[in-house]
Amino acid sequence: MKKYPISLTLVGLILAGFTLVISSLPTDTSTLFSGSGNCIQCHSATAGVLTNAAGRDVSPLFHWQSSMMGNAAYDPYWQAKVSSEVEENPHLQAIIEDKCATCHAPMGRKEAIYNGQLSFSFSELINDPLSLDGVSCTVCHQVSPDNLGTEESFSGHYIIEPIMTIYGPYANPFATAMVNNTGYTPVQGTHIESSALCATCHTLITPYVDQEGNVAGDFPEQMPYYEWLNSSYPSQQVSCQQCHLPRVNETMKISSVPTNLQNMRNPVYEHHFVGGNTLVNRMMKDNYTELGIASGIANMDSSYNYALKSLKESSIVTTADAGVEDGLVSVSVLLKNKTGHKIPTGFPSRRLWIHFTATDESGAVVFESGAYDVNGVILSQGTMEEHHDTIADENEVQIYEAVMGNTSDEVTTILLEASQYLKDNRIPPAGFISGQSYDSLIAITGKATADANFNRDSEGTEGSGSDRVTYVFQYSGNYLDYSIEICYQSIKPDFSNHISGSATAESERFNRMLNNENLSKLEVISNLEARFSLSGKMEIQIPDWNVFPNPTSGEVFIDGADGLPIEYSIYNLDGKRIQEGRSDNSSISFGKLAEGTYILNLKSLETEKAFRIVYREE
Repeated sequence: MKKYPISLTLVGLILAGFTLVISSLPTDTSTLFSGSGNCIQCHSATAGVLTNAAGRDVSPLFHWQSSMMGNAAYDPYWQAKVSSEVEENPHLQAIIEDKCATCHAPMGRKEAIYNGQLSFSFSELINDPLSLDGVSCTVCHQVSPDNLGTEESFSGHYIIEPIMTIYGPYANPFATAMVNNTGYTPVQGTHIESSALCATCHTLITPYVDQEGNVAGDFPEQMPYYEWLNSSYPSQQVSCQQCHLPRVNETMKISSVPTNLQNMRNPVYEHHFVGGNTLVNRMMKDNYTELGIASGIANMDSSYNYALKSLKESSIVTTADAGVEDGLVSVSVLLKNKTGHKIPTGFPSRRLWIHFTATDESGAVVFESGAYDVNGVILSQGTMEEHHDTIADENEVQIYEAVMGNTSDEVTTILLEASQYLKDNRIPPAGFISGQSYDSLIAITGKATADANFNRDSEGTEGSGSDRVTYVFQYSGNYLDYSIEICYQSIKPDFSNHISGSATAESERFNRMLNNENLSKLEVISNLEARFSLSGKMEIQIPDWNVFPNPTSGEVFIDGADGLPIEYSIYNLDGKRIQEGRSDNSSISFGKLAEGTYILNLKSLETEKAFRIVYREE
């Protein structure tokens, strides 16, 4: 069989021109904690402070307050999920609410336990400003290093003591201003940069019940720390923070007080806490007033774009090659994980799948797998889609996911019923191998274990961090076009369907917000299009271009250009060409134009495409 290789390395979004606005943040204090509004007094951007050379605000609170960490307690999906779980098992309400508040409302819950309470309720949470401050500054920066990296620290069992110490990454901090203004003393704590710190909440063990509703054991709900530990990233000294808190390698002040501060720091860490939950981010942005979220719309847009940028640029590399023999076409698709954990990772409502389409010379569909509707429902999916090595049936689809099972080996989306994973073929990180002491917590499960192309290289060695799936179908034309979409979903329909069956106020609110027809239920994080000639000529990659931002105030970026040289022309609506040039770096500057609508025409190789662009002054 002849093989003609092509490849596509993802080209993602480049962020520019986002204006961030700090809104009201709590200034409440307790024995252990202080609201984020007190931190902003000194750690906000001013001239020469927490501002990079280009004038961009890189202060922690600007980015944090619109992140999923900053809004952990406001998250409408989380609130609906908690309430629906209580509805299913009302006799365990105190256990459920306390467990979930441990990491979603850590200041309120930790303070309550410190003061002698046995648990912390949802009703207490929603009436406490510090609880609603989410995973805030004085949580992460007060965690003691004493038990980090041990099982005792997981599931929110971090240690915070009333010693009023703030740990940071820098040596010799100037302490006087912080002590005088907040009562906290800053000290250097290198553990603040370790993955073990993140593991305290993101290694989560939850209880499960049997068919009679009795607590029967523990379930590994999410394990990204162990996934990272079983990868090549620790040996490369790449921690969670290096991806989720990107570094600004410039020297600057990190505090505006005192005004004559001499300490300069490099690097500075941007507190994006970027993840893959774009759906809930959009829901919070569209409903931030109703939800009571402090962050403004501009901030929510920024967090969404950072998350989308991460999904497109830093999650998956997609390549493909095609061949033909005796009229049987095969297209082999390789997905390689670029992250330090499984993809998707975290809460098991997330999934990734391949939408593959082949069309003939007239554009008619020859073969399609993984088609979906506007609600993100995969049209050919069964109750639990098994893992595939080869797909020759259009009713089959490759879905990368963790599927929970109850004690009767039935699929469930109720977390408290989940005692096991019936399937886990999420793509592991590079370096992931079996035989670890914690294998039972992160094991590949189901038919992927028998797939010689799953997490194995061409010699059969574990740890490739990739999967290859081959699509096979009959075709006898001269050439065919095929496209590959890698689709990502943070809330699978079966999870949202369970919420829709709940009668709680939080569930009904979530359903209403989710059913907004303008809310996209998935993200296409990678596109690959190609033309394959059956006569033996090289395949031709077809660029799938898009431009953003639109409207623009002077510059647009080309998504999908993949570094190709592109000739461009800008026309007014009368058809007059007013600018032309060539871009070699996926960006085009409009210069100074009158406000209005223009036509941008792009041309490269055999592809030409036009876009309607709205130009607005800043």
